Amino acid sequence: MPQVTFDGKPVAPEEDKAPEIDVLTYLKYWNLKEDPTKGRDFVHTDLVNLILERVDAGRSVRLLGDAGIGKSATTREVKALLEDRVREKYVVTTVPLNSLVDPNNRFITKGGLTAIGLYVLDEFELYFEKHGRDEVLLSKVAEHTKALRSTSESIDAPVRTYHLTRLFEKAKDAEYKFVIVLDDADALQNFDSFDNLNKIIDSIHSAILCYKQAEERASKQRATMREDNEIGDEQKARKQRLDAFLRRSSSIPILGQPAKVVQQIVHGKLSKRADIFSDDALAYGLMAAYSSRAPPANSLGAYIAGLRPEQPLYNPGKIATYLVLALEEGCRRQVKQIGPDIAELAYRRTVANLDVHGIIDVPSLDEHLQEFRLAKAELAKEKS
Repeated sequence: MPQVTFDGKPVAPEEDKAPEIDVLTYLKYWNLKEDPTKGRDFVHTDLVNLILERVDAGRSVRLLGDAGIGKSATTREVKALLEDRVREKYVVTTVPLNSLVDPNNRFITKGGLTAIGLYVLDEFELYFEKHGRDEVLLSKVAEHTKALRSTSESIDAPVRTYHLTRLFEKAKDAEYKFVIVLDDADALQNFDSFDNLNKIIDSIHSAILCYKQAEERASKQRATMREDNEIGDEQKARKQRLDAFLRRSSSIPILGQPAKVVQQIVHGKLSKRADIFSDDALAYGLMAAYSSRAPPANSLGAYIAGLRPEQPLYNPGKIATYLVLALEEGCRRQVKQIGPDIAELAYRRTVANLDVHGIIDVPSLDEHLQEFRLAKAELAKEKS
């Protein structure tokens, strides 16, 4: 039987090869209305609502959870929901604190505040692009925005803090509500001074800190030990300043294990249509999310991030890449369902393209399949 292209035309013998696949082609082939990789991350609705309640009340929140549990995904959902409430004038800025440390893992005081100010100004500009410019407010804060964007060495950290807090105060008078998300807040343990950061937090509506639960537990364990013998005076003083800063926010833990969250993300993203992916293909999607590892202990990246070599690095974002590759290959082969053969190929391509730190041994497909089926059964039980 001669092969045909997707528009039904026969393929000449010398052209008997797979056609190029684009997103529109495979979406049409699988009868999908939209690209399933473009949906929002899996988050817990009750948790999002709890955070929203505290932010609305002007309280700061510390979001606790292990790596891969969904802290950043949760804050992205909170940001999206707050920004949807246009009349309340929420301006939400996410600041990745890990980007504010130098190779010696120390906070660059002036440089860090410069970056925070620029993140805020960029988000402010995006807000006006979406909702129209507030010329009255912009004229009032022009002096402060100019100083915050300045690269002059004469503008030190206290001066930048002054201009940033004055910008927040004038925006507050115009009924704007600034929220700052401090992602990777574990980097706070390397701050030498919290004075300027405290002033910034005090002048905004609310702050959300994403903090690893393991660090919180370790901090409490250290508090029960004889610190005089365990750490030096400098480290002790820094820890006391950090503890005092963290007490300014109320903690909200994300319960559960990263593995289960990843399983649910896989189930949500890959089973939009139950007839497309077999259970084996879903299990390969789970493997894709587990296919990266923390950088070696002696690497600069590990030192900056504070990662341990045995600490797994879950990457649910890889599921989207895996999903695209699987759908494209299934479309190319013109099959009715993504089976284990296509799934394995998509998985290997995902790992080869994205695992910059190398591949680690992952559980076998049977083990992942069992994990996935258990998670799917729990999910069905919760829905019922």
